[in-house]
Amino acid sequence: MMWCVMMTARFLLALLPLLLTLLTGVCARTAKEIYVKTGDLVALKCPCKGSNCVDAKPIWTSYTTQEMDLTKMSSAERMQMSMLIHGRSLVILNSSVKHQGNYSCSLGNASRQYWFSLMVYTTVQEETTYPWTCVAQEACELICPDANVPAKGTPNITSKDIIWHKEGESSLKTTGYFSGVKENDHGVYTCTRPYLYHDQTYNMTFTVVLDVESNIKSNKFSRITSPRMSEVFYVDLGSPKVIDCKAVMYSNYEEVFWLSGDSFVDTNASVSVYYNYTSEYDTEGIKMTASLVFKKVSEEDLSKNYTCKLESDSQPSSFVTITLARKASPSPHYLALGIVIIVAVIVVTALIYVKLKMDITLFLRDTLACCSSISDGKSYDAFLMSYKSDTDAGLNEDDRNHLESVLEETFGYSLCLYHPESVAEAVLDCIEQSRTLVLVPTSSDPGPESGLLSTIHEALVEQQTRLVFIKTEATDVSSSDSLPEALQLLGKAGDCVTWKGESSRPLSSSFWKQLRYHLPALQHAPKITRLPQTAIEDGFDKLSAEVRLEIIEHVLNVCAQLLQLKTMLKILLLGLFFLPASLQVNISARITSPRMSEVFYVDLGSPKVIDCKAVMYSNYEEVFWLSGDSFVDTNTSVSVYYNYTSEYDTEGIKMTASLVFKKVSEEDLSKNYTCKLESDSQPSSFVTITLARKASPSPHYLALGIVIIVAVIVVTALIYVKLKMDITLF
Repeated sequence: MMWCVMMTARFLLALLPLLLTLLTGVCARTAKEIYVKTGDLVALKCPCKGSNCVDAKPIWTSYTTQEMDLTKMSSAERMQMSMLIHGRSLVILNSSVKHQGNYSCSLGNASRQYWFSLMVYTTVQEETTYPWTCVAQEACELICPDANVPAKGTPNITSKDIIWHKEGESSLKTTGYFSGVKENDHGVYTCTRPYLYHDQTYNMTFTVVLDVESNIKSNKFSRITSPRMSEVFYVDLGSPKVIDCKAVMYSNYEEVFWLSGDSFVDTNASVSVYYNYTSEYDTEGIKMTASLVFKKVSEEDLSKNYTCKLESDSQPSSFVTITLARKASPSPHYLALGIVIIVAVIVVTALIYVKLKMDITLFLRDTLACCSSISDGKSYDAFLMSYKSDTDAGLNEDDRNHLESVLEETFGYSLCLYHPESVAEAVLDCIEQSRTLVLVPTSSDPGPESGLLSTIHEALVEQQTRLVFIKTEATDVSSSDSLPEALQLLGKAGDCVTWKGESSRPLSSSFWKQLRYHLPALQHAPKITRLPQTAIEDGFDKLSAEVRLEIIEHVLNVCAQLLQLKTMLKILLLGLFFLPASLQVNISARITSPRMSEVFYVDLGSPKVIDCKAVMYSNYEEVFWLSGDSFVDTNTSVSVYYNYTSEYDTEGIKMTASLVFKKVSEEDLSKNYTCKLESDSQPSSFVTITLARKASPSPHYLALGIVIIVAVIVVTALIYVKLKMDITLF
């Protein structure tokens, strides 16, 4: 009979917010369920989020038998109902069935209401038990829960020592501490928190179920390894999607499953959204994978939260909540910008290559000693042969000697030299043994006959030998009628380099740069020069300086162009940020730090500040801290409080909620603290952290560190003594 009454009451309480909406026009938010044992004390605390509500007066309304404004009642009227209001708390001293129902509160003239659903029970309910695990043969302390206890400083209410009682035993204890847990210590414990109010004692009772775990598994806790808390999965509408929840477990009595909101996801593969699971046993434990399967992602799926939950009999349950979001299609602005940047890079690279092709090639040959690695069996790098110039501006004997000397002795080319009295066979043999034929204009030597020139042209074509044609400023090889036809053909087939008289003699002139560029790379190390050392160094210094100056000039031009592109990119990004909301990609508010389940190591008695940082995009979003299920105060006079700061920039609203401990206590170490981001436009997200005492440095690690440092010093000294001479010479 009692079970039927309880179920009927729960059903009516669940319907009450809907009835309120229909009858009064008040839209109730999800009510926070609070369970209290008949005859126990309970405190309902109205949340305060932000500094504006610290001094605001709460308005409490009861919807038990009828709607009653408790704030407008006198203190005597509330005492007749075993109620009192202090600060933001509504305290029920002696709970009974008549107190069961819904309550709401709001602060000052705030439009937001907070709802509570109070359930009064006589027998222990599953929702009112707190699991606790201790390890056999180790010290352990049971912690009495502090859910819905009166706020510190409530007038005339004084807390007394907690009393512990184990089910089935008559003895009472004032502590839940065990110096060494035994197997038979497991069981159901009741802790009672007595409160004295006007010389009368009121109790709060909590049920703690102790499980004693074998010390073999003391360091093993089942956990979800992926996904991360509040992770967002980007999907395409109408496409399938599979999200794996992976967990490591150590018992067959543990399970992993998926929830959609508060409802269980089905395992029936015929529905549109279901889950299946696989398990694998190995030395690390049971590796369980629960796969959430969407056959076709719909708009409705995007609006839901999905929770992967790990439930265990030996430890508190853990869970991870994820959401889906539609993949953003690539913005045409970014595509256009990418194409512009790629085209700009290609154009700049092409310009640099065209402008500095010759300099880069010679730089690689000279500086990096780049030589051809494939031998062609030829003995000479070049064959220098004279031809009769059609003007008197050809190279005289002194110029030819200078040309031969520089190529052979300065640049290290192996040359085959032409003499006017050379026979045709010797000329053709020299061409065959050379990689390049260099035709040098001369004003004194008659040069080869026309028949020999034709034979040379045929040999060049047959052997595919490279040809470099040196001409004077007054000579037009392709159209000069004074040159033999065979010579004109040779001029068209080869690369032309212009000799400009005295201005071409210095090694830094463009003549030598062009000539060396058209000559093949050396297949051997350059010969040691036989010219005076200072002359060679001066020549190379001038050449290197010119090359360096040209490269630096072009690099600076490229940098200037890249800076212009960077400025254009910034302007474009700012423009994208201020686009109409319909054109922008959906961005979700999120907590950026700390990480879920992060542990902060602290010193007892020392202050500690933990920052919760979030990025938000609306003034209707807020960040606050919870201690367990209770809101952390913003009043700086208490021992643990929080404050917040906000900063507006182009990325959004950067909010920092700082949790402040004036002096960290043992009690603080036993609590979980949750930073929560609440929004009207997206599902809430949160991060839970814990505190742990800093471990003092182990003497073993200190000794190991000293040994490593000494070993490094000794080894370094030995290496230095052994290789001192080599290091110095190097």
